[in-house]
Amino acid sequence: MSDIRTRDEALDAIDRALARWQAETADMFAQAMAAVDGAQAAGEAETRRRAQQVATLQAQLRALSSSDSQSAQALRAQIQRQLVHAEQSLEAARQATRRIGRIACQVGRLQRSHVRTAEASVCAARADLASRVTALRAYRAAGAGGAIAASVARVAGISGVPGAAGVPAALAPGAGAPSVLGSAGWLAVRGLTDIDVAKVEFADNPITGSFGRGGHARADYRWAMTTWDQVVRPGLDRGMSRDDFAARDTARGASPPRRTADVYDMFLGSDPIRVERGAGETLDVIDGRHRLMVACELGITRLPAHVIGP
Repeated sequence: MSDIRTRDEALDAIDRALARWQAETADMFAQAMAAVDGAQAAGEAETRRRAQQVATLQAQLRALSSSDSQSAQALRAQIQRQLVHAEQSLEAARQATRRIGRIACQVGRLQRSHVRTAEASVCAARADLASRVTALRAYRAAGAGGAIAASVARVAGISGVPGAAGVPAALAPGAGAPSVLGSAGWLAVRGLTDIDVAKVEFADNPITGSFGRGGHARADYRWAMTTWDQVVRPGLDRGMSRDDFAARDTARGASPPRRTADVYDMFLGSDPIRVERGAGETLDVIDGRHRLMVACELGITRLPAHVIGP
């Protein structure tokens, strides 16, 4: 902090520190999720290998069951001993894989809690800090006492400056300042509707083959869905734009597929979730099964979608 000499430098240092902490903690959780996902995949592969070994030994015993020769009896006894050991080994692998699964769930809950609380708060704090820095600079440039200075002071939260009528053009509605539309606003302008995830039906159109598209794994979808619910959506409600999310990604040094701007595109870009009204209150999925399935897993109750039908 010895290189800080002005208020602007101090504010800039605070912003950099927040961005660094946000990026480091996000990376930490991403690495933890990648580690447990890898461990779980390895555990499942080892369980399958040991299960195959048990099946092979059982087949060998069945093949020898019709022979009563002394050599066959000795071989059966040897295989039975190997089978007992193999079954114990298989059970140990299953228990280890289940423990890894429980750890994966715990890490996932911690990650969601972090995004829901700390990361969202930091994002809001940095946005507020940026707006205040801009307002303070405009205030200094305009000079205290004038109509513009008074207006800017009110935006920046500065007291003790004489009030005056008039709002600076740079801060007037429609002149670049984000408008806080709320969910109804940004959904309406895009022709989207908030849908109840619990009413979605896609049992007759299941996900087959590889879970993700474009090389994305289930963990990538979990991160994207959580980030949408806890960061992007609240940001949209506060009036943030795609450019704001892209700037946030740049400040964090985020890279695909861990960018909030990409999450914005996932829901509000050219490939939104599309559903059709079915019987009763159900919704049949046309596009977006992966997003909806992961939302169900994470307990996310609403998502924006293009709804076809009355």
